[in-house]
Amino acid sequence: MRRTFLLLLLSTFCMLSNAQVSELSSTLGVDFGSTYNHKIITPHITYSYALTPKLSVGIRAEDAITMQRDKNGNKIGDDRLTLGGQVGYKAFDLIKLINVEPRITVGHSINSGRNQDYLYYQAGIYLNCSFDKGSKPEFGFGFRNNFYHHGLDKNKTVFFVSYAFMLR
Repeated sequence: MRRTFLLLLLSTFCMLSNAQVSELSSTLGVDFGSTYNHKIITPHITYSYALTPKLSVGIRAEDAITMQRDKNGNKIGDDRLTLGGQVGYKAFDLIKLINVEPRITVGHSINSGRNQDYLYYQAGIYLNCSFDKGSKPEFGFGFRNNFYHHGLDKNKTVFFVSYAFMLR
């Protein structure tokens, strides 16, 4: 319940605040990551500010849902709220319609307990349309590393694809 409230509050704040300032934007999306025996789905909300026309910084809240199999082949999973920050740079335009933006995101799980905390690093390439008005679709792909602070879970690296809508 608390996670839902936090995500709802953050998304409401993002949608209302960027109506007055053109350098602010919010993004609603989901990442799908997978390896041989580990899958992660992360619905997320990102609130970003353009420092320059090419460089942006932002905060990101996500609900990281992981699924895997244990040693006996049983399906296990967890659901953790994470908060993090990101830096993006609009490198160039493809065909004058698509922006290419590499991004780095770093975050940490919150309220998970000492035995479940992890830190994650995510790096990816994101493509979004370059038109100015309305919401813009965004597609991305890259790698995500989860580094656990305890010995119960092994560190995981997954390849992910992302789909989102950038709201103006």
